[in-house]
Amino acid sequence: MMVNAARLLASSGVSFVVESSVLSHTMLDALLASDARVLAVHVVAHESVIDERLRARAAEGGATDRQLASQFQRGEMKRSIFDPPGGVDAVVEVDTSDDGDPDIEPVEAAVVALMR
Repeated sequence: MMVNAARLLASSGVSFVVESSVLSHTMLDALLASDARVLAVHVVAHESVIDERLRARAAEGGATDRQLASQFQRGEMKRSIFDPPGGVDAVVEVDTSDDGDPDIEPVEAAVVALMR
């Protein structure tokens, strides 16, 4: 359903944001087929921060959170594993390691560049 909505918006020339922890090939293909300009934002944090966050979420009992924490402990979620999706117009990395607001100026600059 989300893919169909994104396809409709993209083919109509509407600007929008798709938030997902994983950008599916189906979603990306739908966006690219609609000639959408795509900015992928890769959100990262220091490994110690990720570990702390995942452990806290897993402790609350969510099955998905426990699975993610387990994957992280096995080394399956390292920053070096990230491979930007093919076909996107730009990729920006945002570090959320600090408790404060992350620096989003690079994201804003990339959006402006894509809108030109």
